[in-house]
Amino acid sequence: MLIDTFFIPSSLNEASLSEKYTYLKQLYTRGNEYILLNNVDVFGPYPQPELSWDISEVQKIATYNPEVTKVLNWIKTKIIINLNSIDYKTLGVLIRIATGMLSKCNIPKEVQIMFHDNMVDNIMTEHTQVVLSELPF
Repeated sequence: MLIDTFFIPSSLNEASLSEKYTYLKQLYTRGNEYILLNNVDVFGPYPQPELSWDISEVQKIATYNPEVTKVLNWIKTKIIINLNSIDYKTLGVLIRIATGMLSKCNIPKEVQIMFHDNMVDNIMTEHTQVVLSELPF
């Protein structure tokens, strides 16, 4: 999941991915915005850091760069939390908007490309899994 799973109660462990996102969306709309904090997995996986206890320079950009943080917050509030209720066409439009926002960030071009590729792959894969989890077979 693109949202940390520790927010999901143990009673929903066997629930479908769509039901889990529905539960998280309900939490979010009740004002529990903290479920989206500190989650930079949308732009991952990141290169391995040189030191085992540190994070890579690319992950530092995703975590600490204020421009990237704004884009990431927009992605989490407009796309990730709504994955179970967005259709395929709308998802494509939202990803294009996020791509435009990401391209305006003042970060190295190769990092922008990596973030974009990972973002599209992670979101599309997660959306596909949500849709498949709703199928009756």
